[in-house]
Amino acid sequence: MVRDCKYLTSMWRFNTLSWDLFAVAGVAMLSPSTTDAADTNFAGLIANDPQLATFANLLDKLGSSPSEGMTVFAPTSDAFDTLRANNDSLWDKYVSNPDFFLHFREIMNWHLVTEGSFLISEIFDGSREVLENSIYNITIDQQFLKIDNVANSSLLYNETSSEGVLIVMDDVIIPPHMTLNLVELLVNDDDLQAKFAFQTMANLALHAELDDHINAVYENGLTFLVPPNARFNRANIDTKLLLTPEMKDYTKDFVLAHLVKDNWYESKVFAYNEANSQEQFLVFSELGTHLWITTTENYLRFQSRKLVVTDQVARNG
Repeated sequence: MVRDCKYLTSMWRFNTLSWDLFAVAGVAMLSPSTTDAADTNFAGLIANDPQLATFANLLDKLGSSPSEGMTVFAPTSDAFDTLRANNDSLWDKYVSNPDFFLHFREIMNWHLVTEGSFLISEIFDGSREVLENSIYNITIDQQFLKIDNVANSSLLYNETSSEGVLIVMDDVIIPPHMTLNLVELLVNDDDLQAKFAFQTMANLALHAELDDHINAVYENGLTFLVPPNARFNRANIDTKLLLTPEMKDYTKDFVLAHLVKDNWYESKVFAYNEANSQEQFLVFSELGTHLWITTTENYLRFQSRKLVVTDQVARNG
């Protein structure tokens, strides 16, 4: 949880770099010299490999260090160029728009394995199913030789450093939850469902035919305030009635009242209030109703309600 000037520093870096970092091209796909590599830290290895110029610039832009990992998956500049070409509108937002800072951080930190140092051969030796990072786990498919969305053939070579193992790759690992739109996340994310169940709100959104509205890509993202299933039960809300054709318009308004334009993630809210010497500010829902966002007592609240789970990142919000 970031509630101090570290966030503001990261955001300053975020706004002062441009897409010039993607200008690296035409670099031969060859492993650099491994002379004395074991005596060099991750930052040194990355700086000495011209194929990793974009990766180095993105880590610097994030204000992050590869030393946070013990095994570092390092995509080449060509890999990031390919990702940008295939996801132009979203990737540009992730890297250039502070409202998508959380998305950018999620992708970059996903590549930093924190549980140990592993060579490519050790990852696919059949003995493990996951690699832990600071966010959750990268899934290893031992049968089809993949880590999340990336095939073993995309892992080009290892380099051993004084801090662990650097694995250069010609693809970018996308966290599985970031391949899902907001409604899909509520239904399909196993990690989220392990804490609370949110299918009720997802079903209401689908019944109201708001899935396209919620899953669209907005300029600065979209925040979906979702009560867990148990909250509907405690409030004695008749969800069966809300799912009838007669109540469709009411259900649509109910869901729209829980949607707020822009990505209001926790560190952004705390930094915004700190910068403005305040503890609350007013936003409007997609229905047009008022919503207060507050940081009183060091808790993030929407309309005085504490959040049970914060900062669940989906593809578009």
